[in-house]
Amino acid sequence: MIWRHFGGIVQPMKTLTIRGLPDDVHEGLKNRAKQNRRSLNQEIIAELVETITVVSDAKKIDNALTAVEEFRSELKRTLSKDEIKDAINEGKR
Repeated sequence: MIWRHFGGIVQPMKTLTIRGLPDDVHEGLKNRAKQNRRSLNQEIIAELVETITVVSDAKKIDNALTAVEEFRSELKRTLSKDEIKDAINEGKR
């Protein structure tokens, strides 16, 4: 189904049904929605987006740390603080 809105074409958004949601989770979401001045639906979408973003960022950080650890393991020796400072200053030039 395609909708026309103000002369443009708009695809309808996906729908998700949640069954078996515990009462305490439902109440918690309703309370958060009220605090954030959002509808329950808007609150659930915001929570899902935030969770996915955090997980994605955590994976990026984990990948970066893995790359740093691999790089460090390839070094023949560790660098002194002065060598690190010199390298940083060299990179700023």
